[in-house]
Amino acid sequence: MSGEPDDHGAGMPIIKALFPVYNTGEALSHICLSLCEQMRDSRTRVELMIPSSEPSGRRAFTRDAVPPPLRRVTYKFKMLRDRVDALLAARFLRWVRDGEIAYLWPSCPISVFRELKRRGNRIVTERINCHTAVAKQILDDAYARLGRPPGHGITDAMVATEREELALTDHVFSPSPQVTRSLLAQGVDAHKLLETSYGWDPDRIARGGTQPRRDGGVTVAFAGNLCIRKGTHLLLESWARAGIQGRLLLAGTIEPEIARICAAHLARSDVQSLGHVRDIGAVLRAADIFAFPTIEEGDPLVTYEAMSCSLPLLVSPMGAGRGARDGPEGMIIDPYDQEGWINALRKLSQDAELRRTFGAAGAARAREFTWVKVAANRRRQLLESANITQPSGVPAPSPVAER
Repeated sequence: MSGEPDDHGAGMPIIKALFPVYNTGEALSHICLSLCEQMRDSRTRVELMIPSSEPSGRRAFTRDAVPPPLRRVTYKFKMLRDRVDALLAARFLRWVRDGEIAYLWPSCPISVFRELKRRGNRIVTERINCHTAVAKQILDDAYARLGRPPGHGITDAMVATEREELALTDHVFSPSPQVTRSLLAQGVDAHKLLETSYGWDPDRIARGGTQPRRDGGVTVAFAGNLCIRKGTHLLLESWARAGIQGRLLLAGTIEPEIARICAAHLARSDVQSLGHVRDIGAVLRAADIFAFPTIEEGDPLVTYEAMSCSLPLLVSPMGAGRGARDGPEGMIIDPYDQEGWINALRKLSQDAELRRTFGAAGAARAREFTWVKVAANRRRQLLESANITQPSGVPAPSPVAER
């Protein structure tokens, strides 16, 4: 396994993180890498174990659990994936020493939680989305509204596993008010919650070019998987009914369910499906408005990235996450309030000054949520406040939640 040597200064807090998903350097991998990288400093050591990585995802503090010869075939067969999970759990448990802090991401084997708890290691977990019990309720309703059987994949067994994980956990990073409410609703002790956020990388957004604009009208951008969970069908219906001159850009992979139920809307000449986009900054810089009616979410990075590009926001409460506010940066509207979305699309498309006002406020707000400020400053302070990484002999400050 690659990575830094295990020797460390006496008394230095050590955080060993486990991210049980193939590391592409993008999406969830990008979040995990950014947080771990920025939480490291001269007083706290953070290391990360992952099953396997693409070259773009490797860092000085990461180590792959899967031997190089097996990396190419690991994820082709379910049997091999199961063996990788077992190998990952065993290697991580051998790697973590007494007194070190385990930072576990969703989908880590439950055996890891149980063994670390038995040993007495402190466990901190990351919640990317709402509690699965709440997410299941939300998504069951979303599919029922469409007269479709649930296709979200959340099972009762997954809900039960998450409940056990949270019971075994000492502290939980909750990245948004919606996630916090879902955890509290499922009986998680409020004292366990470390209320925080995600962030964004200015370099990632600045790189690349700009999508060419078409003449006439406004450009509205959506970014994320085109699926029911993200409310893509709701946006397409509102766009069709709003009758706005311009175009709707959809950056993301289309899931089959959306392709079936929204075929007519996707075929419109003013709707452009871009597929998976690596340079999301180019799409956002080509837009006039960012629209994101997601139904179930955590703290979406793309909202921060849109604000950083001075885009006015039209988002759902889930799409607002921790950073966006109704009024200063844009409009926050219930995803099922179709008339509200239609009117907001029309209003923003017709009022360039309002777009500039929202956009300027968003750009200023986004500067408070870079990864450096989120992880190196606020998350580190939260860990110290909870006496997780507090240096010996230094009194813990009062807990501070992000605003």
